[in-house]
Amino acid sequence: MDSAKEKYFNELYIDLFDWLVDIGHYFTASDPELFREVEDAVQETFLIAWKKADEIYQSPHIHGWLIVTLRNILRTKRRELKKNGKILTISLDDENSAQFLDQLQTPSNAEADLMEKDTAVF
Repeated sequence: MDSAKEKYFNELYIDLFDWLVDIGHYFTASDPELFREVEDAVQETFLIAWKKADEIYQSPHIHGWLIVTLRNILRTKRRELKKNGKILTISLDDENSAQFLDQLQTPSNAEADLMEKDTAVF
């Protein structure tokens, strides 16, 4: 990579890293496990950009390219987290899921349950 492209890429990284992190946080706001992965995903985005520096350097739509790449990386990470059981997905239409939800204790139920156990001890 020649020095002009390297300088361009370094400036791009400095100027857009935090912006991409903010976009990644917007994409993952409802998913706490994936939210934590955003900075890594942005770093991966720039790694891919570095590998495709010639393509990036000539692109008039660099912002869009970076956003789409980040989104694709986050989708891949979401699939990996689901596969590893770190993201719980529940379909409310599924009978098994409905039974699971019925078994969950709300905070008030859990508190009442603890109070019963405390009373039994004394």
